[in-house]
Amino acid sequence: MYVGTKLFGTTLFAKMLKDATLPFNTQVVVSTTLPSLILVGAGTGIAPFVSAVHQLMRHRQNAAESKIQLPNCWVVYGARNFAELVYHRELQEALTLHAISRYDVALSRSSSEGYPKYVTDVLDSHAEELRCALLENSARLFVCGPAAALKSLRERLTNHILRLGEDDESAREQRVLLLEKKGQLMFDVWAKVNIFE
Repeated sequence: MYVGTKLFGTTLFAKMLKDATLPFNTQVVVSTTLPSLILVGAGTGIAPFVSAVHQLMRHRQNAAESKIQLPNCWVVYGARNFAELVYHRELQEALTLHAISRYDVALSRSSSEGYPKYVTDVLDSHAEELRCALLENSARLFVCGPAAALKSLRERLTNHILRLGEDDESAREQRVLLLEKKGQLMFDVWAKVNIFE
């Protein structure tokens, strides 16, 4: 059973995610390799992002004949093992159809070689690129999953990924708070609970 305090789609997280996937008109084609939309789903937290990716796929089909530009989208999907990557094929298809520009997987309890263990490891391995995207190019990072994963990712952003030079702890925390206030960092807890225990 999944527990939430609000009806899905009515939270600020859901509204901002929907807005972030909307196409926008442009007269100038901007070419960049940096993602402008980063979706990080850990476990059940991937669910709202699959919906967002489907929306991007619909927009991509309509954008072919118009001057509509869609955001570059990077999806990071974390699960315990390969069998729990329920949406893996759909996300690979979205990558093939160019609805998303990048797709990475993290497997926390797998013996498979070649996969990072946690979503934080994926982001750490691209720290410089992510820092540039968030601080210089106004990218938007949406993170959804269990509270422990969100806490770990926020700490990693604060203390490593978004760190600049010899920042003290206060400066790093203020930078993250500013990005949250600007709507560039959005966190939402999705967790599985058993109300009968």
